[in-house]
Amino acid sequence: MKKIVVSTLFLVLSSIAPQAAAQGMNTSEVDALVKQNMERFAVPGLGLALVKDGKVVYTQGYGVRDVKSKTPVNADTLFAIGSVTKSFTSLAMMQQVAARKLDLDAPVQKYLPDMKFSDAAMGSKVTVRQLLSMTSGLDRFDNWAFDPKVNSRSKMLETIAEIPFSAAPGKVFQYNNQNYVAAAAILEKLTNQSWEAYTKANIFAPLGMNRAQFDFPDAVKDGNYAAGHQVGIGGVQGLASFERFPVIAPAGSIHASVSDMAKYVGFQMSRGSRVASFFALKEMHSPQIAIGDAYSSSIAGVAGFGYGMGWFTQEYRGYKVVEHGGNINGFTANVQMLPQKGWGLVLLANRDGANAFMDATRFAIAESLLNIRPRNDFSNAPSIADQEILMAAKSFVAKPEVLKQLEGTYALITNDQLQVALENGKLIAIQGGQRFPLIAASDTHYVADLGVALIVLEFQPAANGMVWLYQGGQIVGVKVPSTATAAAAPKTLTDSQNRFSATLPSGLEVVQTTPQFIVTQSDKPASVFLFNVSAAKATLEETALGFIKILDPNFNLKPAQTSSLPAINGVVWTQILYSLPQDQTLAVFATQKGSSVYMVVVQADTKDLQALTAWIGQILSSYKIL
Repeated sequence: MKKIVVSTLFLVLSSIAPQAAAQGMNTSEVDALVKQNMERFAVPGLGLALVKDGKVVYTQGYGVRDVKSKTPVNADTLFAIGSVTKSFTSLAMMQQVAARKLDLDAPVQKYLPDMKFSDAAMGSKVTVRQLLSMTSGLDRFDNWAFDPKVNSRSKMLETIAEIPFSAAPGKVFQYNNQNYVAAAAILEKLTNQSWEAYTKANIFAPLGMNRAQFDFPDAVKDGNYAAGHQVGIGGVQGLASFERFPVIAPAGSIHASVSDMAKYVGFQMSRGSRVASFFALKEMHSPQIAIGDAYSSSIAGVAGFGYGMGWFTQEYRGYKVVEHGGNINGFTANVQMLPQKGWGLVLLANRDGANAFMDATRFAIAESLLNIRPRNDFSNAPSIADQEILMAAKSFVAKPEVLKQLEGTYALITNDQLQVALENGKLIAIQGGQRFPLIAASDTHYVADLGVALIVLEFQPAANGMVWLYQGGQIVGVKVPSTATAAAAPKTLTDSQNRFSATLPSGLEVVQTTPQFIVTQSDKPASVFLFNVSAAKATLEETALGFIKILDPNFNLKPAQTSSLPAINGVVWTQILYSLPQDQTLAVFATQKGSSVYMVVVQADTKDLQALTAWIGQILSSYKIL
């Protein structure tokens, strides 16, 4: 979930003397870069380590462990490293390959025969390698974070059966935490040990990571630990400890210091050891899948994104970069390696969602270590997202009639519902039995206080009474008022084979019916709507293309955009947009149930699409698979 990362509070930063002298490196320049960025990005505390040719050359602590106690950070302070944990799970799996207990290209169900997938045929094809390389075909599904029923790893594993396949296994990169929970379940079955016990004995111990922990309470017992923080409406605030660490452990639960992580990075950049061979390390660090534009960067010189196994791969100004970030409530981490020059970097921060800080800092330090002229002016980069919204939320007062309009039940893209209620003049969001205040920053923007995080939600009312819900610029839900269809004088469209039904808005008329599709048409604005059911192919895009080619055999365009739309009446839609000649747009709305794909296809002048939004919303919200 995207969190607000805004603050006007700048902390007094305190430095701890380095634990190892750096040679051939301007440590003063590194310190200056770090301190400048910590102030700009409102990061309370940071641990940093630098490794050269497998040896630790510099460790340093900056700022404070806790904004209340103001206890300084040092190189032994424990931080949550979030998803950097995935590289440990991947390493453990490679150890099983070396022991000839595991075949990366074997189906997951060979080792976990009881594993359930939403599509049995597709699930039978998912391999262990695809789990580790994020190519299982399952998109991100993080409802577990706030679902009290997902209270164990076994329950977390069961959520895989709830995730629809959005791509064929092995074809597309899709970041998914459950992939690594499944991988750890295989590890536990092969070794007859818990993931934690195995990792401690076979990775922590031989590398000398003697203080690394798996859960926040254990980090607290150590004494030298960083508290998690978020940047909210009142500035930098402490966060309660995250209680969900054990549920997601193999994908993000490790707590470690930069001193311990420096040892880990030194090993990762070595020629191998008894922990793992050089060939195993090389396999993990090599791209298993090209990511393309999915992780595009605004930083000049960053290109060539890919994912190995527990590691992202990319290039910065022609140098190969192997790295992975970590985000867990209250903490942000990044480990970056420059293998061509032998440099490794660890950055651990006790601030939630500090990704922009990590990128600005790691690339600026890379330029310093590589002794190349700076290409990016990181000092002028936007420091904190949603700052204007946060500032406005301190004083904005929404009108009662505006708040009243937003009340209601929202169908979410996650197949869940969100209730928005007006209580004592303020909006409250209710989901899964939990209640979250919605703080108005404008008539349309609201800050949701989740207790462990803040997120910005945008409500966009439509002329027909519907209200679209956005997060991070993407539609995540919609409210369909009970009076919306009656006001539109609807009529029901039913498939001749009784496969689906939908409500047609007034103005759309049926002009053609065939065994393969139904065509409806409007003059104001000029548009064509087609309804179809097709046999599912490997992906929704392939199925949609197959149907379009029935209408136009010469059609060969690639989608200009693919995105998800809310779940209405239990239907989750994927929107596929094609840019046609003469300023026309073809929009395909597709959803799969079993072996069939249900589609609504719209063609209209691009300029008229906005006018058709209400019609499209009404059709999709009323669509029923019979």
